[in-house]
Parts: sequence; C-alpha cells; structure tokens
Amino acid sequence: MTIYLILIFIGILGILVLLSIPIIIIWYVAYICFFETSTREIDAYSWLHSKFCRYFLEKLPSPQSSQVVFRDKEAIDKHSAGGKQILYALHPHGMIAQGRLLHMIHSSSELYPYFVRSYQAIHSFAFRIPFMRELLLSGRCIPAHESFLDTFITQGNNISIFPGGVREIKYCSMKDGDKRDYYYLKKRRGFIRIALKHKMAIVPVLFWEDQQTFTYERTPAVKSIEKSIKFITDYSVDLGIFQMFRWKNIRQLWNMITGKCETQYVYVGAPIEFAEGITLDDAHTRYIEVIRELHTFAKQDRGSDRELVIT
Repeated sequence: MTIYLILIFIGILGILVLLSIPIIIIWYVAYICFFETSTREIDAYSWLHSKFCRYFLEKLPSPQSSQVVFRDKEAIDKHSAGGKQILYALHPHGMIAQGRLLHMIHSSSELYPYFVRSYQAIHSFAFRIPFMRELLLSGRCIPAHESFLDTFITQGNNISIFPGGVREIKYCSMKDGDKRDYYYLKKRRGFIRIALKHKMAIVPVLFWEDQQTFTYERTPAVKSIEKSIKFITDYSVDLGIFQMFRWKNIRQLWNMITGKCETQYVYVGAPIEFAEGITLDDAHTRYIEVIRELHTFAKQDRGSDRELVIT
C-alpha cells in the first residue's frame, strides 16, 4: 500500500510539473515583453558575471588572433587612475558586435581590463528576446536608454557603446570587393551628449575590417519584414543578425572564440576631453574628425586602401 501511495504521489507531482512548464514559459515571455529590465536585475547578473562567468572565461585560450594598437595607452590609464570616467565609443557594430565580444571573453586580452570595468549599452530590443536577455545581462550589458546610462554613470561606472548601433549591421551585407568602411555617425549625437552631461572623456575604439568578419544577404523580403516590425513595435531591427546561424558564420564565430581566426587588429585612440561650454554640434564635429584621423592611422598601419564613409 505504501508503495502505491508513493507512486500516486510521484504521478501527481509529475503532472503538476508538466502543467506548470507552459505556465512558467508564458509568464516568462510576458514578463520580458511587457516589463522593463530593472537596475536590480542588472546588478544581480553583474554579480553572477564577476563570481561565476569569469571563472570559466579565464579557462579559454589566449586570443592570439588579436592585436591591439594604443595611440596613447598611458593617457587612458592616467585618466582612469585619476578617478575620471570614460565612455568607450566602439566602431563599427558588425553583425553581433563581435569586436567587443572577443575582448570581453578573453581575460588575457589587452582590452579586457578596460571592458570588464565598463557596462556595455545594447539596443533595448535585445532585452525583449528570451534567454538572449539573460546572456546579455550576465555579460554586463544594459539597455541603451539614457535613464539606464545616467544611473550607472552616476554610480561611478564606465560605459562602452556602439554609436552606429544596429543600423550599421546592414553594411555587413555589402558585396565582396567593396573597399569602404561605413560608420553611421552623422545623426548620432546621443553618446556625445551623455559624455558632456557627465564630463566624461570619450575613447574611440576601431575594430579593423569588422564589417567583413560576418556577412549576410540582404533580400527584399527581409527589408519588408523589418519595415513591418518598425511599424508595429517602433523598434528598428536588422534581421540579418539571424543569418549568424549559417554554418559559415558559426564556424567563423567558433574560430574567433578559440583564437584560430585571422588576426583582428584593434586601434584605440587617445581620450577626447571636451572644453567646458562646448556645443553639442561642435563636439560632434570634433569627434568625427578624430575618427577620420584614427581610421587613416589604421589604414596606413595596415598598408590598406580602404576608405571611410560617414553616413
């Protein structure tokens, strides 16, 4: 009799578990879709990253496929040592912002000490996707809302951001042989406004030929779906990112993580500090001049004929 009661109990428990799974999934998806990510959640996942994720990241092989060139590393270190905050402006975005990814997962990277002490601002739509949200939060990513940026900067944190955002993903669909790099910057002033508001220095970081690392085919059907999503949700998305699941791109990503891909060259500019009272337009103009100069330096260093196009 006792055995039968135990079996009945186990059976009832199993049924309850099976019934609860769809309820939990529905609740989770609804929570992600209709509620904003809170700073408390971000802090919790940051703790997870510092105590758990970094332990495994340190077991990964050294990124021998990366070479970092600093224009003035001493100035950056001096700036940080003085307690001044930095906004790292990363260019270009690439399909999955792989430039930062490579240096965030390898603790032996020269950029790791700088990136691990900063929060990465990511398109807020990414935090609406189940499980991707958890992955981003555990990687010290925050929604690219000015309210979040203000909160974390006020707490004394550094911030890194891709000024061109997901709009630059479309440039990963350019045909082979295009000798131009496209940075979406003409209408991007928000990151400069944040830097001026909090008196932060901006350090530009250029990932050489990052738009050619992962590529995809941009079809009329994809463009039509993107426009529909924009109309319905008011989010600008680039569905080309889902072509990351092509075997070619998956293999390239694996080679990047394990340090077996072609050498990635990264050029880090000197800190840009703006004079008190400078206008947003003047600061924006100066920043674009610095980016052009850094790209020219990178081009000469690589012996390349690639041209920079600011869109």
